[in-house]
Amino acid sequence: MNKIFIVLQILIKCFLIFLIAFVWLRFVLDSMWLALILSFGITLIIELVSVFLKKKKGVKNYLKSKEKEDAENMFLSLIQDKNNLDFFYRLASSRHNHVSKNKNYIIIKHEQNQTKVALVPYLKIQS
Repeated sequence: MNKIFIVLQILIKCFLIFLIAFVWLRFVLDSMWLALILSFGITLIIELVSVFLKKKKGVKNYLKSKEKEDAENMFLSLIQDKNNLDFFYRLASSRHNHVSKNKNYIIIKHEQNQTKVALVPYLKIQS
């Protein structure tokens, strides 16, 4: 049913482009056949350009949806891992020098202003 609507939408769009081009060309030109041929060509060119632009946008959207799916899979693997605190410890220790790991949290101590940050990974699946 969805494909029928897509085809119908394309046909209506082409018909409207053709109709607008034909009305303007018929107003300017005296020959009906020339107006028909030119409006058909204009419709074809506009439709090809719109399909090209839509395809380019579709590739970008596909990448975004693929990145979203990859992020969900990574999050699920972190939830299922029993040592997810080790992952965050390695991540924090790669950027900071003073990192200490406790049972349920990680403490990151910054050298410049002597501040401490507690990182508590609370990973939970909710519907």
